[in-house]
Amino acid sequence: MFEVVSRPNDWQKDIKPTPLPISTPLNEARQGLFAEILEGVNAQRPAIRVPARSRDSWRTFGSGPFGSWSISQIKDGRIRVEAYLDCGDRDRNKSLFDEMEGDRANWEEKVGFDLSFERLNDKRACRIASHHPAVDLISDMDSVQRAQVVNGGSRPWSR
Repeated sequence: MFEVVSRPNDWQKDIKPTPLPISTPLNEARQGLFAEILEGVNAQRPAIRVPARSRDSWRTFGSGPFGSWSISQIKDGRIRVEAYLDCGDRDRNKSLFDEMEGDRANWEEKVGFDLSFERLNDKRACRIASHHPAVDLISDMDSVQRAQVVNGGSRPWSR
């Protein structure tokens, strides 16, 4: 009689990556808007490259020892441009954030608009962001509205 030493398992199925979701009209519109905004950023700051389109609701377009920059459309429809502070050490991130938030008035004066300081206590990282009012990317935005959104998204880089 033989004793079974090994049996098939589902391990292989568990480690296979899931396929990317199919692109939607909303995501196509979102990625088109992000491309326009990031082309404006690149025109002001040529060192910041315009990344390829993705199937996500955000695009990361710069990174360094402090963390990364990204643009996203958040759940309530607002467009957010953010500095995501994450140097890999929770205490350093929180300390840097607290120092920057303590000098909030100076930062807002330098950039010329309000900033959202989000400590994210349940996470290792922190966020400093600017938000553009909610937009419906599926309905046809007129050229004036689109220009306002594009300029609002690239404005943080003009200073």
